Amino acid sequence: MKKRIALLLAILLMLNINVVVFAAEDEEVTEENACSTGSLEMDSEQLSSFFDNIPMIVDVKPNQLYNERLNEELGIDDENLSGGNYNIATDGDEIITDLYNLPSILSTNQISYPSKVDNSTETTFPVIKDQGYLNSCLGWSMAYYQLTNNANKIRGTAARNGSSNINSRVYSPNWVYNLGNLGNNINGMYGDSAANVLYTYGCPTISQVPIQTEDSPATNYLSWYPTASIWENALYNKCDLYFGTINPDKLDTPITSPNSTYLDNIKKILADGYVVTIETYVAPWADIYLPIVKTGRTSTNTSAYVWTEVRTVKNGGHAVTIVGYDDNFKVDINGNGSYQTGEYGAFKIANSWGTEVSNHNNGYVWLSYDALNAESSVSRSTSSYRTPAFRNDDRYYFIKPQKEYKPLLTASVGINTRYRDEIKVKLGIADAENPDDYYEENITSANYVKESSDENYFDTNIAFRYGCGNYNMSGTNGYSTGYVTFDFSSLLKNFELKYNHNYKLYIKLYDYSDSGTTIKSFILKDHNTGNTFTSDETPLSTGSNNSTIKVNVAYLSSIKSVKNDKTITLAFNSKLNEDTVNDMNVFVSDSNNNDIWIDLSLNNTEELIYLVPKNRLYNNDFYTLNISTDLKSKGGNHLSMAKNFPFYVPFH
Repeated sequence: MKKRIALLLAILLMLNINVVVFAAEDEEVTEENACSTGSLEMDSEQLSSFFDNIPMIVDVKPNQLYNERLNEELGIDDENLSGGNYNIATDGDEIITDLYNLPSILSTNQISYPSKVDNSTETTFPVIKDQGYLNSCLGWSMAYYQLTNNANKIRGTAARNGSSNINSRVYSPNWVYNLGNLGNNINGMYGDSAANVLYTYGCPTISQVPIQTEDSPATNYLSWYPTASIWENALYNKCDLYFGTINPDKLDTPITSPNSTYLDNIKKILADGYVVTIETYVAPWADIYLPIVKTGRTSTNTSAYVWTEVRTVKNGGHAVTIVGYDDNFKVDINGNGSYQTGEYGAFKIANSWGTEVSNHNNGYVWLSYDALNAESSVSRSTSSYRTPAFRNDDRYYFIKPQKEYKPLLTASVGINTRYRDEIKVKLGIADAENPDDYYEENITSANYVKESSDENYFDTNIAFRYGCGNYNMSGTNGYSTGYVTFDFSSLLKNFELKYNHNYKLYIKLYDYSDSGTTIKSFILKDHNTGNTFTSDETPLSTGSNNSTIKVNVAYLSSIKSVKNDKTITLAFNSKLNEDTVNDMNVFVSDSNNNDIWIDLSLNNTEELIYLVPKNRLYNNDFYTLNISTDLKSKGGNHLSMAKNFPFYVPFH
């Protein structure tokens, strides 16, 4: 690390650059306070793909924690009231999106929110740790901090006990980093790749994939942890991804005060108890590129370090986690001895450089609202190096885990390969009786569905998509067999299963090397019954000249599947008494025997009942459609016997 710094300084001297240090304190950069970053900047094509495909946050509903916080600040005793907020969202159902109407959208529901929030004090948030020498900041921000906090918030569990993590509820930054860093530790990874790892493969906890930060062993950023049980456990933590922006109108100075409406949605998310990831610029190994660091005061008058201006720096991208905000935080940005409106308000940020790093507050640092502007709203405080603190079009990432994800079909696959970066995987399903009726997709395609039901594919270079290092799946050299678990349930968003029907599920492996790859085993698991189905076509190898292999497994479906916006139609051989078509006689229950809210309607011929899901509640679970014998025909005959029809709705 010292050699790296010395080389940088030597280059600056040779170029005869006048170095100006803008940080509040000049400080020698040493082995102890040099820190890694690791957020690569997307190019215009990547950004366009991201904005075209990922849901944008346009509003945020308050949940119970939000109301409790606001009630406490307002001195209101009634737990059901808070400044006019009467519609309380359930945890995990707070986000309102609009996929296809991106320009200039601000919140349409202007409601009160607390003047300050700090989610780092909640037991859902893990303890501050150090990413060490790995450029894994996106894994730390998205998995270790954000997924951990948001999953425990939605699930009503704790991530820590006092100052110690509960390892079985804290998620692994190394998993995300290793599956998306393209097989090197040079510059880190892209934010869209980190998000796609969580979307496609989920994430195991640090009890399964422990934190690794040091240089030894040298390959600790290379392993894909090829153990089937680790990959299966990760799937239970698959996430949805959303993004928000604090500057949809592309202004140079969108934030002029703590009351700016551009800050509303991100504050609401934080007030709901969640945290978000931002990508910014910071190269801690060269003072010229550090943000301006000053000391400010929070609403409790505690002196704290705050970044007041961020600088553009090549290969200096860093991901951090916003954990809270304080509208009354104040910092004298321009140093004139007084406070202007634009000098109030800051976000609290959790960094991944440990608790001893300089110019931080035990691992945290504040970021002034004004630093979000390309041009400061504060007079005489904008330098030529300045850039908006939120990179990539002023965007932030919001990771939403499921309260409880239940896959229907997963497959453990053994793959023997020498060069993992030369293989690509597709998953598919076909009707055994009609092979032309099939659906397949790249395992790494993030398949988001617009409100118009059109599908967009957001694909990134993560594990099993090319270019992930000239190694085997363990991250070492030579041939090795690794065992991974793929989720076939996501295919059911586009291919509905019939009950008790024969299908073929398959894996296609494309090998672009000249050394050959072998699928050693393919075992499908039905999570509804616990039954397994083993392919009799393995082992099967590619040739030595760039070939493709396909391995099938026969599957007899134990359940019907439907899409989460599906209208279910029930057909009868007699006209029905409409007075008996009600939610007492026709109803849906989930796997915990909770009734699900539905709408019922009878068609004009009075022989068909339509069931319409309310608010897309059918998602990632097993359900039962129940029909009571109290359902009657026009002639007064009861249904001969009660009927129960199990079905499954995929997550993604």
